[in-house]
Order: sequence, then C-alpha cells, then structure tokens
Amino acid sequence: MRVVGLAAALVGFVAGTQAATVTLTVGDAVGTSSFNSAGNWSDAAAPSTGNDYTVNLQWLRTPAVGNSNHVFYGDSLTIGTGGGIIFKGWGTSTNVVDDLILSGGGLIRSGAGCTDTLILEGNITVTDTGTIQSDQNAYIINSDLAGAGDLTLSGGYGITLNGTCAMTGDIIVSEGTKTFSTNSLCIFTIGANGVNNAITGSGAVFNGSFEFDLSGASTIIGDSWVVATAGVTYGTNFVIEGFLDNGDGTWYLDGVSGKYKFYEETCTLLSVSGNIVPITYEDMTPTAGRALIDTQPEISILLVDGSDDAIISSSIAMSVAGTSVSPTVSAPSAGTHLVSYTPTSPLAVGPVEVMVTYDADNAVSYTNTWTFIVHPTTTETLWNINIAGNITGTKHPVADGVFVVAPAMGDNMWNNVAGVSGANNQFDIYDANGNNIINYETSGSHAWGENTELVFPDLFLGWCGANAPMNMTNTLSGLNPDNSYDLYVYSTWRWTQNTVEYNIIEGFAHVTYGEITEVQANVQNAATNDYTGCVYGENYIIFENVTPTAEGRIVFTGVCADGILSGLQILEIPGGASIPDIEVGDTLPADGATAVSATPILSAYFNDIAGSVDSGSISMTIDGASVSPSFSYSDPVSTVSYTVVTPFEPSTVHTAKVVVAGSPGGTLFTNEWSFTTAGTVVYVDAEAGTGSNTMEWNGSSWVEFSPPQNTTGGGDNLWEEEWSTTSQFGNGPSTSNSWFEAGREGAEDAPQLRTRVTGLEDGTYQVYAYFWWASGAAQPFYLGTALTNNPAGGLPVYTVATDGVAGTGVSQANASAFTSKVVVTSADRKMYQVSLGSVTVSGGILDVYIDDVGDASNVWYDGIGYEASTGATLEPVIQSIVVSGGTVQLLWTSESGATYSIMKKSSLTGAWSAAKTGISGGESTTSDSVDASGDDQEFFRIEGE
Repeated sequence: MRVVGLAAALVGFVAGTQAATVTLTVGDAVGTSSFNSAGNWSDAAAPSTGNDYTVNLQWLRTPAVGNSNHVFYGDSLTIGTGGGIIFKGWGTSTNVVDDLILSGGGLIRSGAGCTDTLILEGNITVTDTGTIQSDQNAYIINSDLAGAGDLTLSGGYGITLNGTCAMTGDIIVSEGTKTFSTNSLCIFTIGANGVNNAITGSGAVFNGSFEFDLSGASTIIGDSWVVATAGVTYGTNFVIEGFLDNGDGTWYLDGVSGKYKFYEETCTLLSVSGNIVPITYEDMTPTAGRALIDTQPEISILLVDGSDDAIISSSIAMSVAGTSVSPTVSAPSAGTHLVSYTPTSPLAVGPVEVMVTYDADNAVSYTNTWTFIVHPTTTETLWNINIAGNITGTKHPVADGVFVVAPAMGDNMWNNVAGVSGANNQFDIYDANGNNIINYETSGSHAWGENTELVFPDLFLGWCGANAPMNMTNTLSGLNPDNSYDLYVYSTWRWTQNTVEYNIIEGFAHVTYGEITEVQANVQNAATNDYTGCVYGENYIIFENVTPTAEGRIVFTGVCADGILSGLQILEIPGGASIPDIEVGDTLPADGATAVSATPILSAYFNDIAGSVDSGSISMTIDGASVSPSFSYSDPVSTVSYTVVTPFEPSTVHTAKVVVAGSPGGTLFTNEWSFTTAGTVVYVDAEAGTGSNTMEWNGSSWVEFSPPQNTTGGGDNLWEEEWSTTSQFGNGPSTSNSWFEAGREGAEDAPQLRTRVTGLEDGTYQVYAYFWWASGAAQPFYLGTALTNNPAGGLPVYTVATDGVAGTGVSQANASAFTSKVVVTSADRKMYQVSLGSVTVSGGILDVYIDDVGDASNVWYDGIGYEASTGATLEPVIQSIVVSGGTVQLLWTSESGATYSIMKKSSLTGAWSAAKTGISGGESTTSDSVDASGDDQEFFRIEGE
C-alpha cells in the first residue's frame, strides 16, 4: 500500500469479543507481581485487553523494578472490598492503569523507599469509598479522578495531584500535605443550599484551578456552599474558572443564571444579589485635608456594610495621632456604623492622622485613614460683611462682638455694606484689626434692600436678593492662594418656602465639585409680616477649607426666588491651601490594545476633581507628530481627544502621547500609550453541530456532525471537540474556546472535514488554516489541509516539530494580522498558520478541507482565515496529490514567470532530493507529475527556484 503525504497511516483492529471478569485468587507475595504477568490471576494469563480484573481481600503488587514504566493491559482493574494494590519500585517509576476503580474501601498504597517517587497515570473512578495511602514514599497522581464515592488521601508523605478531579463525592485529606498542582482542576458540583462535593480535612494546597458546576445550583440569595476546609493554602497560580479575582481573597461571577462570590479564607461559595457592593466609608469629620483652629474637634466616620459583608462592631478600633483611643460606636441606621471620638485634651498643632480598623464577617480586615490639620488659633484672620441695606440711605451696622458664628477674632469688626440694585458693586473689606484689605464684588441679577418692619437688630435688617428669581455672583479677591478659607454664608429669612442655593464656581471647596448647597432660611408670615420665628445665628452654611485660584479669587453664586443674602464671615486658615493633584487615568484605546480601528478616537483621561487642568497647556502627538486635540471637562474627569483622519496601515503599532503642562502649580502630567491596528485576515472559528460551518465526509457526502466532547479518549476514529479548562487556549464565539482533536490519545483515522465561509464578495483571497502545537509532546503536530477536495485520497500534510520548528508552508500565527482579537499563544501552546495560497471565490462560497494523518499523531484544528489578495508573492503550497499507478500528480499554487522544483524523500527524517526541476509556474496554480514507482512511501514538497 502506498501512503502519500507527510506521515504514514497505521490502522489497528481488535475482534469483538465479550469481556471476561478475571479475579486475583491469591495475593502477591513479597517480590512477586501479577500486574503484568500471569501471576495469580484466575485465568492463569497476563492481563490483556478484552478482560476486566478484580482484586478483593488480596494484595496486588507492581513489579519491584527501579526507574521503570509498567502498563496494566486489562480493560479495567477494580480494587474492591478488602483489596489493595501496592506500587513497588525505586527511583522514579511510572505505572499506567487506564481504568482503575476503587470500590468498597479499595486501597492504593505506596511500597517504595522514602526517597523514591511513584507516578500513577490513567483514570481513577471511586464508586463508593477508596483510599490512596502514601505511607512509605511520595506519590505523583497524573490520573483524572471521577465517581460518586469518597476518596481518602492518607499517609505522611506528600501526594501531588496533576489531573482533573471531576468526582461528585468528597476528597478527605486525613494526614500530610496533599498538593493540587498548577496542572490540576477541581470541579465542584453545586446544588441546593449546602449540597455539594468538597475537599475536607487539613493539609490541602491548591496551586491549580477550581471550577464550579453551577448548572443545578440554587440562585436563592444567601445560600452557600463550603467546598474545602478553612485554613487550606492557596498558591500564586490558583484561579477559579470564569470568576473575577477581586484581589482581596474573594472571587466574583456575574453569571447567566445567578451571581456568586467565593471567599478563600472560609472556602465558601455564596449566592449574592446584583453586583457586589464592598464595605465603604463616608462622611469623615473633620474632612481629609481640613485645617482647623479647634484643638478638640469631634472626629467621626460612617462605615457602610457591603451587600453581603457585614462589619463586626466589636472589632472596630481607632487611633488619633498614633495613639489608640476608645471611640463610641453607634448604628444610626441599618447597615451603618457611626464611629466617633472627641479628644479629652487639646491636639498638638500640625497634621493629625486618624486610623480606623475593623473586620468583616468574611474574615477580611479593613483600614481607613485620613489626615486633618490643627492650626494655631492666633494666626487666623476673620472678615465680617453685613448686607445692611440702603433704601433710606442709611446703613444698618452690626455692632462689634454682637453677632458671631465664625470664631471671634479681635474686636470682631463688621464691614457694613450697601449696594445699588442691578449693578456691579465693589467693597473694600477689613479684618477685625482694621487691616489686610480684601475685595468683595456683587454682580448679576439682584436687588439690595432693607426690612423696615423688622424689629430685630443686626443681620436681620439688610439683604441682597429678590422676591423673584435672581442669580447673583459674589467674588472675593485679594486672597492668599497659599491659604484656605472658611465661608459662612447667611440667609436669615425669606418670604416663601422656596430654596436658596449657593455654589462655588471658582476656587476649590472640599465638597463634591459642582454640588448645590441648600439653605432652609427662616420664613416670615407673609400675611402679617411676623418675623418672630427668626432665630439669631441660624440658617447659614459653611463652605469649609476653600482654596482660592492662583489669582487669589473665590467666586460663589446665589440662586433663589423669594430669598435673600444677609451676610458673610470669611475665616482665613494659613497654609491650608489644598487642591488635589491631577491623576493620570485611562486611555482609549487601552495601552497594548490590538485589533484597533484604522481611524480610531484617541483619548486620555485625567482625574481632576478640582477642574484645574489648563486646556491651553495641552499638547498631543501621534507617532511623534503633533496634532490638535479637543478638551472637555465633566466632573471629575478632564478628557483630551483626537480622531485620526488619515487611516493607519493594517497591523501597525502606534504611540500616542498627551502632555498637560498646566495646573495646579505648573506640574507636568504625561500619559503615553501604544496600540496595534487591526490586520487584514478575517478569522473564522471552526464550529460543529446543527447549522454550523464545519461538516464531515461520510464516504459519499458532507454531513453535519457533533463530535464527542472534551475528555473522551482517542482510538475511536472520530474527531473530539476539546476546550480549555485551565487557560485561554483555542478560539471560539463563547467561553468554550474549542478546537478539534484527532490522534494523540490513540491511533485513529478521523473523517475528512470541510469548513465553509459564505456571503463573501466575489474576488481573489489569500486563505489560511490554523492548528495548535504544545511543548513537551512526544511527537510533532500535523494538519492535513487544502483548498481542493480529495475525500478518496490524502490531503497535503503540514507539520510543527516537537521543538516548535515549523515545516514548509507553516509559520507561527501573529495576533496583529487579524481583524479581531484572536488567541495565538497560551502558556506552553502556540497557534500555527498554514498558507493555502490564493483562491478565486465565485458565488460567495469559500471551502477549506481538513484531515488528520490517520495514526496516533497530534492534530489540533482550530479554524481558518482569509484576506483579500494584494498581489503579493505567493509561497508555493500543495493543493492536491493524486496517485495513479507509478505516477504522482501534484497541484500547487504558483505565479506566472516563476520556476519550481518538486522535492521528495522516503521518510520524515530523510533528506530531500529533487525529483523534477525547471517547472514553469502558471498564473495561479501549476500541475506536474513525477515517477514514484520505486518506493512504498514518499513525501513531497514544492520549492521555488
């Protein structure tokens, strides 16, 4: 038989006979073994395929040979009631049991020396109970675990599990350290509240992955499942499939049917509602950065429980200026804790740090810190402004020292001012010592007046405002930009229930920027002009710790209807200026982004709570060339944007840079990021099933197929659909990221496949096929593929060697070549590209044909790609090989004017030799033949001369 391609096909056949059950009649004595010999089996023959083997009340021993590998050839081996298997040998020994069953307490026991390592491979199924005991040496278990029974891991030596644990029963760690390695996967089946399999006991170390099967899980909020014993160890590579790592020992899943959170500390999975709301804090008093003249202020913070995490009240602690204090803890409303403390002795002048610590019921600890400043009381300056009114031409002064809400300073001198309605008014303002002039200006829509009926003195007499809607701007200038100021704004009465509103528009106030502050002023009885409800000193607001602009200005507006402004007190706090720094934020596209549009919108974001970015200081470059960006501000973010006009070339890397040279203090802020534009290759993932794009050849026609899933074995002459459970490997439209596998697990000849793309515009396309390679494999990876159908023969075969070296026509896939995000590397795996050459599409249909090699070789097929032909030089790629008698006819992609040679060799490791040279290339393909009558097996490739 002649095999043409890049590998020979091996076909095996086993006659169909009914499996027999063979038992161990006598236990193996020391130094003997029935593992792979006739030994003590009831049929007096060595274990072989077609038979199932059972060990009860006896010991089965493996060969006591060092540094050796042994395979149990029976279809299955059951270790039943009272039975056990002792693995012998020394050094490093591997034993393979494809189907090892533990039933009725069956025992797997180590029997080597304490420095030896035994390796077990294959599959283990626990039907009720079983034990793996490492009492003499360490175990490495590469086997996958399954079954509804419970498995105990015992023994003082380590056990390392490398496989997938898909048991629905429990694993009990009874002693020693049992490690689930970085290659391991533990699957937990989650059901009703508290119903799940688990890993119990102490000594478990999780370095690999967890996967929660939530298909039958409860979605009732608050239901929970403990999947392991608290106190286990999690390695740095620990992950939970599909969950988001919150970085604080918790993981979150916003799933289709429910939302779940996992706590590493307690090994608990919890069903939660909506997005997880963390524990937060608010309303810190004094506010962070606040400058005070009060040396014994009340200090407080409001703690707010999360949606599923509750603060433990007894754990709350506070320190002030490094000294532990005893705060008062109260719960003003459900889910909150007000923590407060008033110093019993004056605080020292300078920064005061407050620290509050507390624990939550998820075993996570929290810390909140902030700092305020205590200033000496002798250095503050106070300005008082009384809006006295001037209807009669006489100001109504406030006597010194009579009306004080801000701290009293000196003689508490008041500046009595009266302006002209509807005009700009400017006033020189003096402090309590009669010096330090600042300026107060009013402008906008407003009126000045007095209340002649009001019998109360002082601030009740004059006003500036209206009994109709008004908008007045108040400007304070001549201030020190290095200091901060407390503004006490008085609105002592109004005619109706309407709200009086004030807003800082220049300068930085330590309140949310743009916040409108409401004043509920005293209300007169409009019918009788009754002002008896008015109260001295009430109905004012404080803008605390306001920092002026660099020009020394603070501007606030008053907006009201039927309301008034009665007075101002301005307290200066030396050295209290505090404008938060601009912080560099995100970019668009994100740094390192791929598959970016050819004409993207480029944006840089700056966190700018004070709104202090100077737009005139902004510059932007793209690949070093200056552009003119736009600027916008929306509390609290400044945005610099530019839309690319001239399209970038495909698959090219570009760098954008934004520099903000202005505010505050002329500080330089830079944000630089790079991205890669989308390529020209359209990736099409191969998908099976009803209506999908990939079909198989049944010998006479193309039919839809649903391949066996993931963990099924090879040797069945079928493709298997595989997907990653430990990393992003393979591509797909969903989280499965699947690919098709043949061979690897056993010799097989899977049917030919066809992946079809429809709806293309007619024209010429470059076409590619993609398959994966993994390091550490025992043999190379292959893929048979072509643009021409040949179901009766063999497709050209392409290879990647075990060391990752690509064969002819194969290259490593480049993520930047695609028009969308495509995974091309994952840990020790890489995706390779087969260049199938050029094809002319007519009718919108593109077909690519795929096949395996027909033996136990590795074949991992993922999908295809295409791009519009650019007329570039084409690599010669074999499209078909037809054998007729002693002649082999080859068809390959070519270019007009090029010259080609047909090369051949008789083995994969042999040297290539020229079978024919000087072949003139056709416009798109060339066909020629060579004699091949002298060998049973030959391999071919085409080379350009």
